[in-house]
Amino acid sequence: MRNVVNNRMKRQHHILFIGLLFCFNQLFSQTDSNNGRIYSDFINQSVFSHDTIFKKNSNLIIVSFIKKKELGSSMDIEYLRDYLSRNIGNNETYKILNEKFNSSPISYFYQIPWGDFGKLLSRDSTFGYMILNLEKLLTQKYSVSKSSIISTNYKVKYSKGKIPKGSKEWDRFYAKNVNCFGIIKLSDITISGKYAVFYTESYHYSLFASGDLVFMEYSNNGWRILQYINLWMS
Repeated sequence: MRNVVNNRMKRQHHILFIGLLFCFNQLFSQTDSNNGRIYSDFINQSVFSHDTIFKKNSNLIIVSFIKKKELGSSMDIEYLRDYLSRNIGNNETYKILNEKFNSSPISYFYQIPWGDFGKLLSRDSTFGYMILNLEKLLTQKYSVSKSSIISTNYKVKYSKGKIPKGSKEWDRFYAKNVNCFGIIKLSDITISGKYAVFYTESYHYSLFASGDLVFMEYSNNGWRILQYINLWMS
C-alpha cells in the first residue's frame, strides 16, 4: 500500500513539474530587440571591468554568435531538473552527497561549477527554470537577425567565430586589431520578466579564455550583470 501511495505521489510531482515548466516557458520570451540591448549592456560592463583589472584601454570588440551549445557537458542539469521537480531524493548525485556529507539538496548549488547560484535559487526558483529553458534553447540553431545588432561604447566587428591558436596567431590577431579586448561569443537568451540568462565565451590569448552562464537584471538604467556561473577556464 505504501509503495502505491509513493508511486502516486511521484506521478503527481512529475505532472506538477511538467505543468510548472510549461507555465514558465510561456513567461520566457526571446525577442531580437531585447537580445541586442542585453548584449550591449553586458559587453559595456564586461569590457570595462576587464580593462580596469588589467589596466587596458580597449576600443574594439570582436563578436560572434554561438549557434548551439550543450550545457549538460559542463554542469549537472539533471540534478537541477530533479531539484525543481522535487524528485531530488531519487537523484544519484544527491544520494552520494547525502550519504557522505548529510548535505541538504540546495548545498550542491554552492559548489563548482555553480558557485553561489544557490543564493539565486533560494530566492526564486525561476532562476532554475531559466537555466532549463536556456539548455533547451541552445539545442536549437540560433538564427541572429539584424535587430540583434549590438550598440556599445566600443567599436564592434562581427566574425564567424574562428579563434586564434597559439601565441603566434594571437600576436598576429592583436597586430591586426589594435587595442582589441579580444573575442566574445554570445548565445541566444532566455528572458523572464526583469531577468535574463545566456551563455558566453571570452577569448583573450592562448590559455586565457573562459565560458560562463551570465544572469542579468533589468532596471531603469538598463541591464546589469547579476551573477556569473563559470563553466570552464583556460
